[in-house]
Amino acid sequence: MDPILKAQIDIIQNEILPELASLVKEPARTHVQYLHFWLNSSRVGGFGEGSHLQKWLLKKYKAEKEQVEIEEGGKIPEYNDPGLPFVQSKPIDQIEPTIPPVVFQLDDGEVAQLCECLSKFFPPDQHSTLEQLFKGLVVNNPLHFKGRQNRLSDLFARLEFSRKISGEKTEISNWVSHAFCCLDSSGTLKPVNADSVRQGFTRNHPKKEDRLCVFEWLPPLPHSRNRAK
Repeated sequence: MDPILKAQIDIIQNEILPELASLVKEPARTHVQYLHFWLNSSRVGGFGEGSHLQKWLLKKYKAEKEQVEIEEGGKIPEYNDPGLPFVQSKPIDQIEPTIPPVVFQLDDGEVAQLCECLSKFFPPDQHSTLEQLFKGLVVNNPLHFKGRQNRLSDLFARLEFSRKISGEKTEISNWVSHAFCCLDSSGTLKPVNADSVRQGFTRNHPKKEDRLCVFEWLPPLPHSRNRAK
């Protein structure tokens, strides 16, 4: 299966459907708001117009929208309208899709060092979210990394090797693919590929001068130190 399609199916099966199931006792309007948020999120936008995920969400949104209009009367805006004219029955911060945290073993000084080093690779309006992420807090929507994916993969491989992040390599790789997106060769913003991140633990390392944030507490991987300059 195409990895991009698989990533979209995983989001539907592992994130959206379980969350909708948890909202089963909530009013139908809450379901519409939840789907509206997803349709306008950067995670969906990163897959491009007409993606499998967008089509699935749009079909679901229209069905839920029609149900609300029948039950309550009136018209609900289309999915690309910036807002919905009803009050949430559940606070939005409880129903937005979120990126579950992994466990970091970083002190405040190390977090500050990382964020300062990485700041030029992320939009200014995401700098505070980046800090939250390294502090292990839940964040909404992936961060836009403005660099080559293997540099990011190498960074997290080194964090794992230095015992600054806990978890199985597969678990960490999947988390990175949810937490970050980057531009592909065609200039399209897409989620970081989890398989590529996994490969970064053993190979496909960047050149010495391209390594991110090399500190005394975050050295290069031993098997990557002989990488050609």
